[in-house]
Amino acid sequence: MSRHLQANISDKQKQKILYQMTELALLESASLISSLGHNQVKFTVDLIGLKNKNDLDKLFNPDHPDMFAVCHQVEGPCTGHIIFLLEEKSASIFTKAVLNKKDQMLKLSEMEEEALVELGNIIVNNFLSNYVHILDESISTDIPILKQQKYAPLVDELNNEPVDKEFYIVRFAVEIATYNFFAHILWFDHFCQLDREPTGLHKIVPIQE
Repeated sequence: MSRHLQANISDKQKQKILYQMTELALLESASLISSLGHNQVKFTVDLIGLKNKNDLDKLFNPDHPDMFAVCHQVEGPCTGHIIFLLEEKSASIFTKAVLNKKDQMLKLSEMEEEALVELGNIIVNNFLSNYVHILDESISTDIPILKQQKYAPLVDELNNEPVDKEFYIVRFAVEIATYNFFAHILWFDHFCQLDREPTGLHKIVPIQE
């Protein structure tokens, strides 16, 4: 975020700007993904805020399922990693629903994994393209890679900062076909100084069988 902007507007104003940018990025992503697939997709912002590693247990499934992460290396004024993250089961449902696949297998095929990377790429790129409006400089990302592991070691791998170092997180609800679940965007080395307490906007039921 612009250092001038950081210094001259309130946390409440910054949070409003970030929320609006996030909402627009998700709207554009849902529209594009819906046009590519056979099911309409809806994304709704649920939470925006700062979290540290110790806060993850409060956000993610306490059973510690495997997570899928589409990871981008970010270069520019805010270096680090930005990832699109969701549980393995959610990733399978999301990808197969977009591709109109009828099988119920949890494991993704190689083609489906490639599709998931592209879906994550769409979401992250829209996220970044909207956020450059509040950055002083342009940013770039490397070719995204897909990782699958538990969220704690995944975060440790991508973020070497102390456990109390906060990073930027967006949690959003995904609605596709008959399914509802959460997905996340995590930006390690956050660029925005938000209020300490995240903004919870509404809740949605977990994945429905």
